[in-house]
Amino acid sequence: MRFQFAFGAVVALSVFSVPFRASAAPSSSSSGRAAAEHFEAALNHVDHGDYEQAVTDFERAYEAQPHPSVLYNLALAYVALRRPVQAIDTFERFLAEAGSSISPQQRRAVEEELERQNALVGQLVLEVTPDDARVSVDEVDHGTRRTLRLLPGSHRLKLDVPGHRSHERVLEVIAGSTDRLDISLPLIERDAIKSLRVHCPISGVVVKADEGTLATTDGGRILELAVPQSATALVLSRRGYESQRIALVEVDDGSDVHCKLSRRKPSVATRTALPAQPRDDVADGGSDPGDYGLILLGSGAALLAGGAGIYLWSETRVGEWETHSDQLERLPAGPERDEHYTSAQELSRSIQAWDIAANVLGGVGIAAIGTGVVMLLTGEESGLRDGLTVESVGNRLQLRGHF
Repeated sequence: MRFQFAFGAVVALSVFSVPFRASAAPSSSSSGRAAAEHFEAALNHVDHGDYEQAVTDFERAYEAQPHPSVLYNLALAYVALRRPVQAIDTFERFLAEAGSSISPQQRRAVEEELERQNALVGQLVLEVTPDDARVSVDEVDHGTRRTLRLLPGSHRLKLDVPGHRSHERVLEVIAGSTDRLDISLPLIERDAIKSLRVHCPISGVVVKADEGTLATTDGGRILELAVPQSATALVLSRRGYESQRIALVEVDDGSDVHCKLSRRKPSVATRTALPAQPRDDVADGGSDPGDYGLILLGSGAALLAGGAGIYLWSETRVGEWETHSDQLERLPAGPERDEHYTSAQELSRSIQAWDIAANVLGGVGIAAIGTGVVMLLTGEESGLRDGLTVESVGNRLQLRGHF
C-alpha cells in the first residue's frame, strides 16, 4: 500500500459511525516511509482487535509525519479502548489541524462523537490565584491547565507554586457534570519553612539546623526536612567524622543537600607506663589468666586489622558514591541522571553493610584486647619481665613490652 493511499483510505475502525476520508501529499522521504509503515501496521492491529498496539503505531506514524487523518484514527482507537478523556483531546486536536480540509458534514460527524464522549466524563474548571500555580490530579502533572476532563469517581487534586502554601483535596467526579472551583494559595510567611532533601550514605549522622536537631540519617534513605526559614546553617555530624556545615542562605527551597563527611584524623599518641610485674621462671605446667590474655590480645589485634581492612575498602566506595552524587547535582533530569541516582543508591546500601561489618569486628577486637590486658596484668605465669607500655592513639590501643 502506497503512503498517500494509506493516509487517504477510509478510516479503518469501521465499528464506529464517523466515516472520514483525508488526502495527503505523497512523500518519498525517510520520515514519510516510516509514517506509512507505522500507519499500515496500526490498521493491521485494528483488523485484529489489538487497539493498544494500534494506538502505539498511530502515535509513531504521527510523530514521523504529522497528518490530521492519523489523529482521527488515533481518537477512534481510544474510543474502542473506552478512554474518553484521551479520545476527546485527540478529536479536538484533529478538528484544529484539519481546519477547512474537511467538509461541514464531516466536522458535524466528529462533533457528534465528541458529544457522546463528553457525556462519559466530568469537567473541572479551575480559577486559581496565583495564575502560575501548577495542577496535578492523582499525581499526574497537568501544568497550568485550568480546564480538566476526568473519569467518574474519586480523584486527588493538588495545586502548588513556589512561595505559596500548596492546596490538596479529594474530588468526586460525576459523568456529564461540570464543577467549578475558585482556589487561592496563601503566601508562605518569611519565617515559615524551607523544604530540603538530604542524601547521605552514612548511618547515624545527626542533622541540625543551628542548634535544633532535625533528624538522623539511616543509610541511603533520603531525608525530607522542613527547616525553619530563620535558620542560618545546616550542621551534619557524627562521632569519628569531621562535621559539615552548610550555609542555608546559599540553599534554595526544595534543594538537594549531599553530605560529604570525612573521617577525623587520629590524635597525637599519649603514653601510659604500667609497672613491671614479677615473673616466676619455672612453669608449673598449668595455665593462668596471663596465658589467655596473650591469646585474646592476638585475636583482638587480628579482628581490628580485619575491621580496618573492611573500612579502608568501604572508603574507596564512598569516593565512588561522591562521584555519582556530584553528577546528580550537575546533570538535568533524564536517563543519565537516573542511572547515576540508581548507582548512588546501590553504593549507599553496600557502604552501609560494610560499615556495620567493620564496626562489629572493631568492637569485638577492642573488647578482646581490653580483656586481654586485664588478664595479663592479673596473671602470674605470664608476668612481664621489663614492664608493659600502653599507647592510646586516637581510638586505637597499642601495647609494648617484653613477654
